[in-house]
Amino acid sequence: MLSVEAKERFLQRIKFKGQIRRKKLGHCWDWTGRLSESGYGCFDAGGKGHRAHRISYKLFVGDTHGLQVLHECDNPRCVRPKHLWLGTPADNAHDRDAKGRQVSLAGDLHPSRTNPEILCRGNDHWTRKHPSKTCRGTQHGRAKLNDTSVYLARALNNLGCTYQKLGKAFAVDRSAIASACMRDTWKHVDEPPKNLNIKMWYKKHKNQLTPATRELVESLIKVYVYS
Repeated sequence: MLSVEAKERFLQRIKFKGQIRRKKLGHCWDWTGRLSESGYGCFDAGGKGHRAHRISYKLFVGDTHGLQVLHECDNPRCVRPKHLWLGTPADNAHDRDAKGRQVSLAGDLHPSRTNPEILCRGNDHWTRKHPSKTCRGTQHGRAKLNDTSVYLARALNNLGCTYQKLGKAFAVDRSAIASACMRDTWKHVDEPPKNLNIKMWYKKHKNQLTPATRELVESLIKVYVYS
């Protein structure tokens, strides 16, 4: 079940009077949040990613009983319960073939190409419109770093410490620590000054790191700060 906060986030991302794919069904409830490559709505809750139409079915109708949630309107971003129905993979394949949807939606046929207005980019993106409700840093359910570890990693990286060594010290893979150091992620964390006294800074903030991390980080400080 979704938390109250997650339900509010979910409902805020629905355009209740969306496009009409089939006149007899009326307006779709178009998902205005993030879309998958195949055009389906995506929603993060409880530290996991979910298909928005499946969440909608569970929220407004009930349990899916392990079945797939299919679209009567053939609009992958639609989350209107009236347009959704349960079926097996065989039902899905039969429905696809009956409606002539077996053609791969790639390249210029992809929904992002045929209907570019459905993608929320730039200032229209939900994270730009509601920055206070976007889970960043340690608020994200999958975060393995924190503001202290990112700041310290950047400071050590400025001194020449490699991403591989930093990743090992902070118990994340090389690509994760590299993205943090290059500010592709954790952009809200300030950049440490070049003349930072890492020794003094570390003494003040080391309690925000785990004992295992502190031991590995201190070995790096000895090499890159005291050498």
